[in-house]
Amino acid sequence: MSQEHDASGADPNYNIYVANVDGTGLTRLTSTDGEDGFPSWSPDGTMTAFTSTRDDCGNSDAPDCKTTGDSGPFHTLYLMNADGSGQRRVTHRLAQFVDWSPDGRYLVFSPGLNIIRPDGTGLVTLHPPGVGEVEFADWGPEPSGA
Repeated sequence: MSQEHDASGADPNYNIYVANVDGTGLTRLTSTDGEDGFPSWSPDGTMTAFTSTRDDCGNSDAPDCKTTGDSGPFHTLYLMNADGSGQRRVTHRLAQFVDWSPDGRYLVFSPGLNIIRPDGTGLVTLHPPGVGEVEFADWGPEPSGA
């Protein structure tokens, strides 16, 4: 993710880019107002999960725009194909810091510990005993021998 040259304010303009390993072929994958960022590649490399503030009422005049009140812009969870096509919202919930399960069947995201399928079904919020509020959900490595 990279901040655009004209970005400013509480919800600056960020977009997601890809490039070849040698730095050539820089390609912008997103181009909406607000922040598109915190990308996570699917295990098979065909999709990218990311969060976006494009649905925040500061960037959208849609009747179903979102707001956090006063705690900053509202981030929602999106998926796109590896080339940037097929961008679609996965959930209407506040979502940041997304990661894929090792088998690509689920996404985990914060705040809290939320798990959802890439098609937007099966949302579950976990509350493990003895664990405080999760701010940076991460699937973690697959156990050895799995």
